Amino acid sequence: MSPDVTSLDRTSPPRPSAPVVINLGVPTPSDAVPPSAGRSAVGLTVLLTFLACLPDAMIPPVLDGLIVERYGVTPSAAHLFMASGLIGAVLSVGALLIMRRALGSVAMLVAGAVANALLLAVLSLPIGFGWSLSLRMLEGAADMLVLAVLFDLLAREGRPDRRGRRLGLGGTALMLGLAVGAITGGRLGEINPVLVLQVGAVACIGVAVVAVGGRRLLRRFERLPRWNLAPGRSERTRPLWPVMAMFTSDRAIGGLMATTVPLLFAGVADLSTTSIGLMVGGPILIMAIGSWPAGMVGDRVGNLQLRV
Repeated sequence: MSPDVTSLDRTSPPRPSAPVVINLGVPTPSDAVPPSAGRSAVGLTVLLTFLACLPDAMIPPVLDGLIVERYGVTPSAAHLFMASGLIGAVLSVGALLIMRRALGSVAMLVAGAVANALLLAVLSLPIGFGWSLSLRMLEGAADMLVLAVLFDLLAREGRPDRRGRRLGLGGTALMLGLAVGAITGGRLGEINPVLVLQVGAVACIGVAVVAVGGRRLLRRFERLPRWNLAPGRSERTRPLWPVMAMFTSDRAIGGLMATTVPLLFAGVADLSTTSIGLMVGGPILIMAIGSWPAGMVGDRVGNLQLRV
């Protein structure tokens, strides 16, 4: 006679339940992204960074014709036009943090790129200098949004002790985009300075299209935990102001090279936009070559020591 199944269920000891796992932010095997996916996502992010940096770098070689001659303003006003983009980028930091909580990285990336494209397209129209200043500020905010998302994705991948080489690779892509953009902008300026805004808008649309096409890969990349962004004990106790002071002086020199020098070459030396583009893009190209190796050195000796 077969045993009663019901009685077995009543008399047999209960089976142990599966353990409850609480993820406290420490990466587990299920959190990991396969190495091939990680490398592909890094390559895609580097390509997007290169494309995103093309538009802004096209403007300096043609700044005289695009702003001074087009709207009949002084070179000081042209400086204000360039600075307004930076002001917009700084003011957008708070909004960026709010959007980061509400949207995913891919949505933010696409939205920022499309907004940048629309703003550049409108800036190419004869809307007057005052409106151009306002739109330039918004365009700077959109540009910051795109680059912040891309470098956040780069910082997530890989081991924390190799963060410098990853961000150094991103810096190489950024500088290479600026160099190519400056040289391209100089060539376009020989035809019509307004073309730099229109071609820049097309490049931004390219960023959005590539991001949408690679959204699955970027989303897998985005799910990497943020544990590798936590600073070590020495980094937490080290003051940031020395590096920030060095960075401020470095960006001040960059501002001179991107605004004052092109205006000087165009207004005083009467050089062609092609020559100005080569003079601006050449030094940036050298920076692009050195960025990735510098990131590797920074991983070994420390960021502050490297900058010193």
